[in-house]
Amino acid sequence: MSGFKNIGRNIKRTLNNVKEKLKPNKHKDDGIHKPPPLPQKSSDNDKVGQKKKPDATVEERTQHDNEVAAAAAQALLKKNMKPTSTPTSPNVTSPAVPSPAGSCERIDNSKGDKDQSESGATAKSIKDAGVSDHFGHFLDQIAGKGWSTVAEEFKAGYRTNAEVNRTTRYVIGFNVPPDGDFYDANRVELELSKTPANDPRFILAAVPDTSITSKETFWRMIYDSTPSLVMFVENYEEEKKDSKEKPFVPWNKGDTKDYGKMTVNNKKTTTDCTMNAMLEVLPEGCSNSIITRFVQVFKWPETVLGDPDGSSRNAALHAVRMIKDEKGPILIVCNNGCGRSAMFIMLHAILTKLNARMKVNMPLILGSLRSDRWGAIQTVEQYLTLHLLILDYIRSKFPRLKDQSSHMKKSLNEYVEKTYNKKK
Repeated sequence: MSGFKNIGRNIKRTLNNVKEKLKPNKHKDDGIHKPPPLPQKSSDNDKVGQKKKPDATVEERTQHDNEVAAAAAQALLKKNMKPTSTPTSPNVTSPAVPSPAGSCERIDNSKGDKDQSESGATAKSIKDAGVSDHFGHFLDQIAGKGWSTVAEEFKAGYRTNAEVNRTTRYVIGFNVPPDGDFYDANRVELELSKTPANDPRFILAAVPDTSITSKETFWRMIYDSTPSLVMFVENYEEEKKDSKEKPFVPWNKGDTKDYGKMTVNNKKTTTDCTMNAMLEVLPEGCSNSIITRFVQVFKWPETVLGDPDGSSRNAALHAVRMIKDEKGPILIVCNNGCGRSAMFIMLHAILTKLNARMKVNMPLILGSLRSDRWGAIQTVEQYLTLHLLILDYIRSKFPRLKDQSSHMKKSLNEYVEKTYNKKK
């Protein structure tokens, strides 16, 4: 019997050694279910009257040791399968886990970049198509009305009395008094975008007459309004013929002209499709000058049939594009401030609204323009030429509308030839 006890003690000692080697670190929580503890012998400090439990048998301890071994094996397996990244916490960012398919992920990422680029290009294409459709709809509207109806629209809000625009008259503030506050000019406000508060401000004005007082007042108005750009919408060659009688702009670089109490100095002059001069304007007895850009077009069309090669219309469209990014104020000047200057600002307004996919009602724009500047757009042919300029713009910008716009140009020429040139 004592032999069996010795064998049992030896087995117990061996299993305890194995258990200690396989036992996980008690300070590390591997999240593994651990087997229940072995039944322990009651100590001498057990409460009085508590029944002592018997010692565990060999079979019980063997079963317990097997459970310990299984738990250790489970811990080892889980440890080998753990990701290399550290556990995340609210304040810790987990590092990226390398993937066996890392190269595939890079290919996918580059594909994503390509898809994004293609998506952006597609979005731009859709936007351009939308703008093109908007211009096409505009052409359909004109074609639906017919040129005789378009010609009738010219009468919208037509006025020839300057007194009707007293509320929009530009009132000069500089050096008043003793000088007067009047010049033949009006402020013009047209809705050009969906955020009208950001639209540039315009002033339509007539050229000064031959008197020194008129030229002085003209430059005093420019100094007072501080325009970023002055657009002189008169044919350069035509104006040049009368330059000895009424010069009011020093066109040559380095030239300085005194117009009464206003001094104008030409800083720089360049030529392309227009004459461009950077001018410094300085009042007498004042040390603060302003710099403004003064531009004169070489040609400006006023009739439908008077520009067979389209050179004047091309020059006009180029001049209108020049004010695309100007924030104003912008001063538009022609002989009487009503004809070519009004064509210029209305052409700019229509093309700007069409490119923004805004609704364009030409009679409404014309009426609004005339409510600010009397006599704006002086003749029916000027109004029809305005349509011809728009057709040229559409034809050059949207290839798919080229045939439609070309056909409408031909029908407009035929209408004008038949209606306004019968004697020819």
